[in-house]
Amino acid sequence: MPEFTSPLQRSRHDVPDSDEEAKEVERSNVERSQYWLMRLPKMYVSGHRQRYLFMNLDNIASSLLMSSMLYQRVDGATSARDIYLNFTALTKHLGGNNSVTAEVKFQCWLPIEKLGWTLRLFSSDDKTLYSELMVQLDKGANGKTLVLATGDGFLGSTNPNAYREIICKFLKEGWYVEIHAWLYSLNNGYLRLQKENPGRVVVKPLDDVLCDLARTNNIV
Repeated sequence: MPEFTSPLQRSRHDVPDSDEEAKEVERSNVERSQYWLMRLPKMYVSGHRQRYLFMNLDNIASSLLMSSMLYQRVDGATSARDIYLNFTALTKHLGGNNSVTAEVKFQCWLPIEKLGWTLRLFSSDDKTLYSELMVQLDKGANGKTLVLATGDGFLGSTNPNAYREIICKFLKEGWYVEIHAWLYSLNNGYLRLQKENPGRVVVKPLDDVLCDLARTNNIV
């Protein structure tokens, strides 16, 4: 029976020796996440709550490009280099036309400001994202939704369990939490949180809407 183990932790210690091994590891990670998602309680209702969106661009965009398999589901793509993430589609998927806040690691993605995102530059060893989330918690009130677009559990810090401390604080204050991530890079701790908080926490795989989010590079 599959266990709640972290795909990210395995990939850091067990680097595949070939493309086929990489695909096998990724396939195993995806199947394990799907297995648990099918068995978790499905009690979450999106409702009409105000949504606060935070995106780790490094994780969401880079994980798509580093995947050994996701590109295969995009028409016309023969490798991960043939695709890109459509941020307009992603923004609509995460929150429609609501005001959003994004946390990104790469300053070069400035055009996404036109979509309503606020950019913050941070390194892997600071707590910028943590601090920004805490600001929203201080401003928060019962019945809002925190939307995290990220797969790992670091949230801009070196602590792989930082997500649990933050999410539990939001839950205590009456928030709902959505996690949007690629299945192969999903920290399974998010699945545990959904199991422990049915109706309040939900994991939504970006894989399910891949064809809406990914585009091919049509360069002549």
